[in-house]
Amino acid sequence: RTTYQAKVSEINNNYLNSIDNIRIAENKMRELLQDTGTYLPDTSELILYQIEKTNDTSYFSGNRILELYYNQYLLARTDQSLANAGYFPHIRAGIFTQDITGLNRLYGGQIGLSVPLWFSGIRADQTTARIESEISLNEYEYQKNKIICETDNLILELNKYFRKIRYFEADALPLSEMLI
Repeated sequence: RTTYQAKVSEINNNYLNSIDNIRIAENKMRELLQDTGTYLPDTSELILYQIEKTNDTSYFSGNRILELYYNQYLLARTDQSLANAGYFPHIRAGIFTQDITGLNRLYGGQIGLSVPLWFSGIRADQTTARIESEISLNEYEYQKNKIICETDNLILELNKYFRKIRYFEADALPLSEMLI
């Protein structure tokens, strides 16, 4: 009887671990495809743990890494706005003073107006800036999705290890005591 109970527990444990392995594979596929859809139906199994999110600095959520990629995206957007500004005329002004041999002070000013005459270079800069902005947005979205998938995979791994501990506490240790 104890041998059959141990076999049933082992098969049940292997079944639950294989479900987690399938979910890990699904998360990796979702990460590679950059997709948020679900490919497997949800199981009715209850989660075996409870993780409370705290404001403690030891908790890792990937916010710092995401903040870096988001700031790179904002910088690329700013570069794109600057490239778009090349179509408009620029007005420049300045004032200067100059001291010649300590006797006379020379005051002056300068005003300039620059009007773009050739737009082909501006269009190229604008296209480059737009592409760089899209690349940085895609990189941000990729990193965000990657962190979510890695966190899900780690939770599933935690679930598998918890099942192993539960198996040894509930089945294997009492069985070994009985056999001894």
